[in-house]
Amino acid sequence: MTPLLAIPQNEAHVETLGWLVPELLSRGISVRALDLDSVFHQGIDLASVPGIETSVIEHHSEEAFYRLHPIRQIRTIRELGPAVRSHAAGADIVLVFNDGALQRVALREARRRGRQAAVLLDGMISNYRETVSLPRRALRHAGRMLAYSNIGSMFPSEIGMSPADRMFVIGTHSAEVLRRRGASAREIIATGLPRFPEEGAAGRRTPARLLYLTGAFGWHGSPHLHAAQIEDVRLLGALASEVGYRLTVRVHPRDDSRAYQPSSHAVVSAARPLRDEINDTDIVLSLASTGLLEAIAIGRVALTLSVNAPWRVFSESFAADPIFGPVRTLPDLRSELARLTGNEYLRHLLKQRSIYRRYALPGGATASRAIASSLAA
Repeated sequence: MTPLLAIPQNEAHVETLGWLVPELLSRGISVRALDLDSVFHQGIDLASVPGIETSVIEHHSEEAFYRLHPIRQIRTIRELGPAVRSHAAGADIVLVFNDGALQRVALREARRRGRQAAVLLDGMISNYRETVSLPRRALRHAGRMLAYSNIGSMFPSEIGMSPADRMFVIGTHSAEVLRRRGASAREIIATGLPRFPEEGAAGRRTPARLLYLTGAFGWHGSPHLHAAQIEDVRLLGALASEVGYRLTVRVHPRDDSRAYQPSSHAVVSAARPLRDEINDTDIVLSLASTGLLEAIAIGRVALTLSVNAPWRVFSESFAADPIFGPVRTLPDLRSELARLTGNEYLRHLLKQRSIYRRYALPGGATASRAIASSLAA
């Protein structure tokens, strides 16, 4: 068997791994998962994935890695780097689901030893206008320039820019964006995401339940977008209460749930599969979440909500596609909620479905086979 080391960071990654393992095993690839939950504090459950072995790296901190001060992050990378490199050295394939700091340590070790380094990006890559501070941009640029060095992992990451042999993405749009940005992966392959569902039934609905998906803008160095998102949720909660809708706010794994605690809506973590949350709602809203696409696949209308955020940031991204709206004022939202009922709900969903494939390829077994076949080649 060819040994593969997988490094999942959150439950979405674990769900993806669960889809991939049977396909990998059928191609003679054994899977060991590296449990770094003591570092990331995401509450992942690797025992839920049959057919894998698990190795745990213990670390003690009161905060998740991404909330630590940069100096403490560097200290953590230096402390845990040798153990991560040791695990990567024992694998013929290293597979990560995002290219964060410790993941980049493993990728570099795999490439240094002439092993296969692969990234399955678990999200949508699109065109967003730069909103981070000049110092953070400078650090990201330095990190890209030093990506092949020992210290590259100590700089802020820029998603999809890490050196790798293969990089798998949700669809052709994301692949094109990465190529234009100058991504250094030898191959960028549009495969779809295994955890994405095959298309569910599309039917008429009378909406009464809303789901808002937050983004990790604060973590990515855009505090003004984080603040705008909080205010959008507050306004949405007030409107939902006024018109008698139930609102649930699902907080991104790298966002802070404490910012969304008013009593006008329920706040949930990302521990429950997003698919289940979407199934329990009628309309999904967000600034620019990959979950908008998943909602369409499942059979729910998806809208981009941007009342307080500067829309120029997203105006060239997938979220600006007319299939999502966008909704930029409360009167817009009120009108959309009143319009999207019964046959009109179904018509809008079918319109969204007709354009969906430009952004996301089929998920589930189809995506899993494509990724496993590439890794086994």
